[in-house]
Amino acid sequence: KGKGKGKGKGERDRGEKGGGDRGDREDRHHREDRVERLERADRADDPRRQAVEESGENVTVRKHSSMGCAMVSMKDTRVRDAIVDMSTKEFTIDGTKVQIKRHTEKGTGNDVPTDIFVAWGRQVEKTSPLSVHELAKSFDAKYQEIVEGWRKDEEGKRRAQKEELVRSGYPPKIDRELVQSLSDEDLANASKIFVEEMAKRFAAKTAARK
Repeated sequence: KGKGKGKGKGERDRGEKGGGDRGDREDRHHREDRVERLERADRADDPRRQAVEESGENVTVRKHSSMGCAMVSMKDTRVRDAIVDMSTKEFTIDGTKVQIKRHTEKGTGNDVPTDIFVAWGRQVEKTSPLSVHELAKSFDAKYQEIVEGWRKDEEGKRRAQKEELVRSGYPPKIDRELVQSLSDEDLANASKIFVEEMAKRFAAKTAARK
């Protein structure tokens, strides 16, 4: 009997001991979970991981420093399209090569017509951080370059139209000063009859001055 009692007691002791081990493991698991959650929260609150934003004259840049990427939003969707449709999709900004593409919504994959996604990589960002200021300055300059190019193209077209009217010699003795004085709206809507009438009026005014 004594041996049986001793054996039962030993099994109970081992059982209690085993239960204690399981309890310790569960407590340790809960502690590790709490630590991991706190670490994630600390990383989220780390200023180095927060999105930094800067607005230029025509663009707004949002950059995640630790990720080596940024999003550029533009006022004019036509300028944004002109940039992403360029033959080259790689630019150098402050000595760092970046790649661009259209930005799409995560959930739907729909194109965001004002936005450009810019990437240069996490490793590059670690060794050579690219500032949000340089990004905003570079894309603002690109924006203005495109708009200025469009403006010059339009001016060139209007100038060519006016020169063509002068070279055509219609109506007879058409005056260069008259053609150059036409507004853009007049030029766009002008017909030969309209220009001839304008020439007559101009000639009448010239004669009256004499």
